[in-house]
Amino acid sequence: MNSQISTVDLPNNGNDENHPPAPPIAPITNAQHPSEGWLRNLAWIDGGVNPPHYYYTHEEINEALTAAGVMPRCTEYEQQVARVTPTPTAPAPPMPLTPSLMNISGNHYRMGVTVSELFSPAPTPTTGHLVNMTLNYSAPAVAPPGHGKVISKKAKITKMDTISLESITRVEFIKAILAIHNLSDKFAPGVHSGPNMKVWWTGASGGKGGAPSIQTDHQFGIALEALLKKDKTKVQVSVELDLDDMEGFRIQQISLPGISDATAVPTDEELAYGTRVPQVDNFSDLAQLHGRFILELKKKWPCQMHQGEHGETGYCYITPTSEHICLNPLRFKAWAAAMAAGDATKHELPNVTAFDGARDGHCTGPRARGRTGPFTSATQPAELPTLSSDVMGMLMAALLRGLSCKRSHSESESPTKLALSTPKRLKSTSATTVAVSDLPMPEKGLELRACLHDFAELEGIDLTIHEVPLHLEDYSPDIIPFVDDAELHRITGATSGIVIKFKRFCKDWFNRYKQKLHANN
Repeated sequence: MNSQISTVDLPNNGNDENHPPAPPIAPITNAQHPSEGWLRNLAWIDGGVNPPHYYYTHEEINEALTAAGVMPRCTEYEQQVARVTPTPTAPAPPMPLTPSLMNISGNHYRMGVTVSELFSPAPTPTTGHLVNMTLNYSAPAVAPPGHGKVISKKAKITKMDTISLESITRVEFIKAILAIHNLSDKFAPGVHSGPNMKVWWTGASGGKGGAPSIQTDHQFGIALEALLKKDKTKVQVSVELDLDDMEGFRIQQISLPGISDATAVPTDEELAYGTRVPQVDNFSDLAQLHGRFILELKKKWPCQMHQGEHGETGYCYITPTSEHICLNPLRFKAWAAAMAAGDATKHELPNVTAFDGARDGHCTGPRARGRTGPFTSATQPAELPTLSSDVMGMLMAALLRGLSCKRSHSESESPTKLALSTPKRLKSTSATTVAVSDLPMPEKGLELRACLHDFAELEGIDLTIHEVPLHLEDYSPDIIPFVDDAELHRITGATSGIVIKFKRFCKDWFNRYKQKLHANN
């Protein structure tokens, strides 16, 4: 009988149709030393060596780590789990039966049953609660065919394990459920709160839909106290975590023991030493001097009536007549530069271009977002305001003479239509053509500045301080009439009525400018 060998014990020779030959197992050979990049971020492929090395099992990875002098992560995990769920001690073997008991033949024993089967110890009950851990994450978005919109969808994966919940803390519980998905080395729970998780169990009120969100130790303690009152053999615990909400709890990768800091990448230096954190030494002496003056100006001129762009306390220069002139970062910088040069003090406004147009006592509106620095355009001649005023005065005189000579409407036209219609531009330009042709034209590139100055002189509304934001958007006088009212309100902060009046003025101003341009040509 010993010479007969069962075919079950023989390896498959490949001739059995029901059992195809098993693929050969690659031998564990790792003659090359693992690369340092692979030691920092373990993977199935080590592309840092030539040729790339492939790992097929966890045992091969552990052997490579041990050969490099690095403790395998699974060993650290086993040490942590051993503290959370200690391994139960094996029960003592049963005492041998006496011959008198072995020879007993009665109804208490079945024939053909051995003593070891009869008195075998009962299976050890599982220590801990059965926990289902569901991990939600955003699946990689796949672009639909054609020009459809890419929509990312949520996916989830659920794994199961037993966890001892007696006297467990919130931090230990989160570490244990992260270990179920092999994420304990990538994420760590917050010391006081977080991450947000949902916990429910069999028989809990509300079920999954009414599961409470647990963040703090107090909330976890209440849920655990209610859970431990249930029979753990009849209760199944479910936990749900969202991976997209755990970026704030990700463990930063640090250099492993045995890897020299000289070969570390620059990103490791940033994480370890914060090389990109702003420091005082990174700024020039002049910038530090200006910063000190800006702090003094902010202490001197806080304003409770006007707030900043984000709702914080604003800053205004208050004139002796209690009028406010808003101070923005550009004006702070210009004022600090004047103080550093000894041309101004913190008690009076400096005589610089940043405050031109703001001396009428009106607090300017907020600047548009994303505008940085003044517009570096050619300097306007000092005589331009005077020339523009003279030009507009002569134009208005010519327009008044044209209006006096305008023919009246026919009697067939209804009075209501005449009252509601907008006055049309004069068709007869015999008087204005001569007057416009004799007037000097604004310099090329300064049309917007001249238009804003004329609008302030004739209408009494000063929008000259908004020249830079308007120019950055390429809003010239010929384009402003076609700009949306909301856009102009965002840039200038003016009311709807002023915006409409400004657009009409720009249209008339540019028409007169074209007439003057054609007359000169």
